[in-house]
Amino acid sequence: MLITFEGPEGSGKSTQIQKLTNALRDRGLDIVQLREPGGTKISDQFRVIPHDLANDKLSTWAEAWAYQGARAQLYEEVITPSLNQGKIILCDRSIDSTIAYQGFARGLGCVRLDEINKISTQSVIPDLTIFFDLPVEQGLHRRQVGEGEWNRLDAEALEFHQNVRYAYLTMHNHDKVDGRWRYVDASRGIDEVYADVRRIVESELTSRGFIESICSSKERR
Repeated sequence: MLITFEGPEGSGKSTQIQKLTNALRDRGLDIVQLREPGGTKISDQFRVIPHDLANDKLSTWAEAWAYQGARAQLYEEVITPSLNQGKIILCDRSIDSTIAYQGFARGLGCVRLDEINKISTQSVIPDLTIFFDLPVEQGLHRRQVGEGEWNRLDAEALEFHQNVRYAYLTMHNHDKVDGRWRYVDASRGIDEVYADVRRIVESELTSRGFIESICSSKERR
């Protein structure tokens, strides 16, 4: 099963994915925790190109292809083999980031990049996507005062980030094909957000037979 965490900058995805990974591993589940771009030695090298603040002359399409290169390597080397082995993958960002950032906010075209995503992922679609939403200003403030990487995309103008959020909201609101999107209000505290994340994921894992429901466990006792 492939679960992706999506959202604008500063939405707390990295914190939540680590908390969830620890909790699910404690339950004995085989969890693969990843991030995009990155996750392999080669993918990490692709990550440097679009994130380096010094690369201010990087073309929009070069940016898009750098992300696709990292993704293609990650799916070939880790994600597809892990899915074939029946593992649960938690990935911080994936194909929907490309649609929001490069397809819409950069103006490269969501349909075109959707087709490229299919090539890079070998047509693998996430089973569940958790959308962490919060006001753009709040997210950027978190990034500025936090200890994480401040990268080239973080430094974009406010309008760019507003367009990214709009794209995410649009994808969530029009999720009628595969019904994989779940909304989480990420403007709240870490524990409040995590309670929602864990509830959503455990419900999905129960319905797919990865874990037993709490009710079933109590009935056996």
